[in-house]
Amino acid sequence: MSESVRAVERALDILSCFNRNESVLSLTRIAERVSMPKSTVHRLLATLEHKRFIHRNETTGMYQLGFRSSRWPRWCNGTWIIQQWAQPYLQRLCAECGRDGGPGGSGWIIRRLSSGRRNPQHVKLAVAVGQRLPAFCTASGKAFLAYLPDDEVDKILARA
Repeated sequence: MSESVRAVERALDILSCFNRNESVLSLTRIAERVSMPKSTVHRLLATLEHKRFIHRNETTGMYQLGFRSSRWPRWCNGTWIIQQWAQPYLQRLCAECGRDGGPGGSGWIIRRLSSGRRNPQHVKLAVAVGQRLPAFCTASGKAFLAYLPDDEVDKILARA
């Protein structure tokens, strides 16, 4: 077996700190878990953050696995890493647009992507960007409705 690279070993030790029960960690907690000085851990975290394997929440100063780590089949808190990464952006979008996306519980089409010619189960959705559809007319709208309290669903359906 060839000689290992110490910095790589240390970086992998840091990435290994994160798990389903501890998906968000402080610098101090990471340093304790890997038995390294905080200054060393901080430098390694900065490098991992620069390469997007680690994400640091600027408000709390806490660390979690970053967007590039989502390429690995790893679960954190029962959700994919990309969902955790996207959460603050989705919350801000939701706050700006309203939870149901628009009047009468409608959904708002903001981007449409094709699954490509190589996918034989290709399904074409004939909607235009900017178009609004009632929530009960789309699969994603139905998924949202399924997890709302019954009284809110009744209100949305009554407006449709």
